[in-house]
Amino acid sequence: MTILALIFGRGLAQAAGMIAGLVAVRLLAPSAFGAYSLATTTIGLIGILADMGLDPILTARTAANPQAQGVLLWAAIRWRFIATLATALVILLAALIPPLGRPDLLLVGVISLFPRGVIRAICAALTGLDKARRAASIELFTGLGIALLTIMGAIFGRDALWLMGALAVGNGIGMIAALGGRPHPTPQTGGIDLHWRWQMGLPFVLVGLAGALFQGLDLYLVAALYARPEYDAVAFYAASLRVVSLLLIVPTAWGTVMLPRYIRAYQTSPLAARRLWRRQQGALLMVGIALAAVSGWLSTPFIGWLLGESYTIAAPILAILGCMVIPVCVSAPTIALLTAQGRTGGIAMAVIIAGGAALLIILLIGIYIPFSPPQGVIAIAAVKVFAMALLAWLYGRAVAR
Repeated sequence: MTILALIFGRGLAQAAGMIAGLVAVRLLAPSAFGAYSLATTTIGLIGILADMGLDPILTARTAANPQAQGVLLWAAIRWRFIATLATALVILLAALIPPLGRPDLLLVGVISLFPRGVIRAICAALTGLDKARRAASIELFTGLGIALLTIMGAIFGRDALWLMGALAVGNGIGMIAALGGRPHPTPQTGGIDLHWRWQMGLPFVLVGLAGALFQGLDLYLVAALYARPEYDAVAFYAASLRVVSLLLIVPTAWGTVMLPRYIRAYQTSPLAARRLWRRQQGALLMVGIALAAVSGWLSTPFIGWLLGESYTIAAPILAILGCMVIPVCVSAPTIALLTAQGRTGGIAMAVIIAGGAALLIILLIGIYIPFSPPQGVIAIAAVKVFAMALLAWLYGRAVAR
């Protein structure tokens, strides 16, 4: 029941966030939505640095020494506050590197990082104390609050700054709720190590950064190479990704639900876990092909109906990015098996290789092929699909080894 509570809470919060994002796409002008997409992508990247990889460490330490949970929690919050202040440097960088996002949007985004960090720290401590249901309820409350405020900002504000403000206010409200549900202080024991060594969180930071860069780097390249006043390349590309994210709910939800089963199967028999992987990989391949076919077939009417007529020009981008669901579906059981085997390093390495290959190809296209902005964005979408296919192959190679 604990696992189901976590899955339900996080899944519902993510679904609400997707719906709010689609409402924002429809109501905001393409230029405003493009600015919002760049800013949130940058905030997501620096948020990984601000988190410092402390959540799994805090969960493990709290589980090992419940009597010290109060001291451990506040030590983690203190370090996260310091890290958040350091990430504010991105605002200065944005003045020099425009594709990072508008400085005013990034300022509001940075403000939202500390309350978000407090929420994550408290939820990590609660998970370590085997109170995951309470953690899930806090995450759900925060996610729904941010989604509701985002929709309200899109309706009444019609500007990217309102949406970033919704993120900050939502996290602030969530922090208040998290502090109310935080673990109660307990008698402390001696010999508590409060020194959070950066080396401890570094592997988690690197894995998170690799995944975030793989997912967001192409948006920066679209902004740097093809954004024009007459063609909102960032908005069209980011909006297409928002629609594709609806299709990706299927493999994402599958992976979340099936991971515990893979872990149990691998602990019982590694051979049985491999048989389960082969059987489900074939089934998910067929699901991915069906979803990609429907996406390509309905891309023009669907994107116009969902996002508005101004986005129908992005239908070819959506049709290509929709093919991404095939390798993502194929990868889902492979990631579950690798995670059950404890081989997260192999996952990170595959992401780094595939992301590096995509970056190189996009840069070569931008330098040597004189595409028009619409053609260039379509080319980047095709490279994104190729990178996902390469990633699926690398995951398979990791399992074979």
